[in-house]
Amino acid sequence: MTKVLYDYQGFMEHHGGVSNSFVQLISHLPESIKYDIGIVDSDNEHLKHSNIADVQPCRLLRRNFIKKEHFPTKGHLYDMYKWLFPYKTSEATNEKRVIELLQREKYDVFHPTYFHPYFLKYIKDTPFVLTIHDMTPERAKQHDKQKKWKRLLAPKAAHIIAVSESTKNDVVEMLGISPSKISVIYHAAPDSHTPVEPPIFSDFPYILFVGRRGGYKNFGPMVRSMAPILRNHPQLHLVCTGNSFTAEEETFLKELGISDQTIQYYAADTELQNLYANACCFIFPSEYEGFGIPILEAYNAHCPVLLNNASCFPEIAQDAALFFNMNSEGTNLAEVLEDFLSWDDSKRRELITRQDERLKFFSWEKSARQLSEIYEKVAQHG
Repeated sequence: MTKVLYDYQGFMEHHGGVSNSFVQLISHLPESIKYDIGIVDSDNEHLKHSNIADVQPCRLLRRNFIKKEHFPTKGHLYDMYKWLFPYKTSEATNEKRVIELLQREKYDVFHPTYFHPYFLKYIKDTPFVLTIHDMTPERAKQHDKQKKWKRLLAPKAAHIIAVSESTKNDVVEMLGISPSKISVIYHAAPDSHTPVEPPIFSDFPYILFVGRRGGYKNFGPMVRSMAPILRNHPQLHLVCTGNSFTAEEETFLKELGISDQTIQYYAADTELQNLYANACCFIFPSEYEGFGIPILEAYNAHCPVLLNNASCFPEIAQDAALFFNMNSEGTNLAEVLEDFLSWDDSKRRELITRQDERLKFFSWEKSARQLSEIYEKVAQHG
């Protein structure tokens, strides 16, 4: 029996790929792994709908940019301020819980779920495993504190998990880590197809774009390339999940003449499969991803997938996608998309069949088994 402690860090986000992957992996661990999660409270949607930890909702604490001494007298004004300006924070509470567990219990392996190095002075001789989902800040040359944390933690880790060969190569190149110290464990899609309700959008055909839109996600170049096609197909729409369009984005869409054919829709996790299942296609133009789990989500919903021929996408999809080029030298997205829209049902079914076959390669059960083998090896050899 190998005993593993996870920390809270990845579960402080409301939802997202990092927390979802840890929830799925932990949920599918074999019985040979006994685990604890150092967490007291969290509003993470993935954690909430799992049975891997008993957590409370985040406590409401007052904002600390105004303190009691800022008020001339004690009384209801300060009480009203606390009521009007609550905020959620549980990091200190959860960090304290992790430290308590490290000091009280004996674990064979510690697995932080993000990169803050607070735990280093408490783990003593307990080896830790580090998961690196991507090297986006390094690739995009962003000013991000996780870059400094990765450089500190990666050499100290007993073993590193990368989510694709592409990410592994980036870790070797950018952090100077030996390839022998890194194992690739892929993500997976949900275990089974869940029922899809009537279409959220049924009055028009649409192309689906999922997630954030800034920078390396290539949303702007994608929309610019697609604009002539949308104008030529007035019934066709672009549906974008994620946050509301910024004023700059709205102006951009209006200048392209496609604002009436572009919809922003904040989709809950339970609605995503509906959007995939009823889309003409899912398009992923990003120039860099660590893995690209929306690819498998689209596969799972039998949604045709169009991918930028970049980063890890050829590795993950292989022949189970339609590829276009989008980089600093230009793009052929318009030609590829126009050709796809002309396909008959037979050609679409051929692509979806390849996607179904490729999807079989990925499973959380297999990934969790690979993870457990790494834990056991680390526990034995440190």
